[in-house]
Amino acid sequence: MQEMGIDPENTQYVIARHFDKKHPHCHLVFNRIANDGSVISDSNERRRNEAACRRIKQRHGLTFGNRQSQQINPERLRRYDTEKLLIRQLVLNNLSQSNDWNTFAQLLAQDGITLSFCTDSNTGRIRGLAYEHNGFRISGSKLGLHNQFIYGNLCKQFGIMDANRSVSAQSGVVKQRNITYIPVVRYIEILTNLPKANTGRGDNREYEVGRRGRSWERIDDHIEEETTSYKFKM
Repeated sequence: MQEMGIDPENTQYVIARHFDKKHPHCHLVFNRIANDGSVISDSNERRRNEAACRRIKQRHGLTFGNRQSQQINPERLRRYDTEKLLIRQLVLNNLSQSNDWNTFAQLLAQDGITLSFCTDSNTGRIRGLAYEHNGFRISGSKLGLHNQFIYGNLCKQFGIMDANRSVSAQSGVVKQRNITYIPVVRYIEILTNLPKANTGRGDNREYEVGRRGRSWERIDDHIEEETTSYKFKM
């Protein structure tokens, strides 16, 4: 309370220690009407609370949790984070067993994950990847582990897929705003049956992206958050 600028001598408060979970914890409740009748501000309360906890941790030499830690307890996560953790682990497991896009997509499908290319609805240019499981979809850039699962990095392992605007006109695609989601298996099937197109510089948008100096490692950062992932509202 003092770290947040709240005088414990000038307001009522209660501290309750609980043992009803696997992790012992405390709850702090204070009266926002101080003893002198003034109102205690709640402006930016969350940020001030985080800053206060950080200072207390440093003062007592406590450790900070690692977001990518393998010691995460799934039972304590919200459904969004639980699904994200599960998808990341399944993708990591299947990645080591794959040497091309088709194998990778099929192995993920066996685990209930649909791997899709995110393409620009107008140009057909591949902008990234989406992983879908149990009605939940997330882009590769949101899975963490230093962008290991984004389209650009996986291209280094599986090769670059040809972008073709004709693919988005086929069946088996989902269009949302300016993004078209095409399952990788379906994408490969469509490309296999399409007539050979001119591979000049003007038809290959990925080539043009490279020519403009953008690195593959960051390419799928250009996918908007709201078009590539959905958070459950509990």
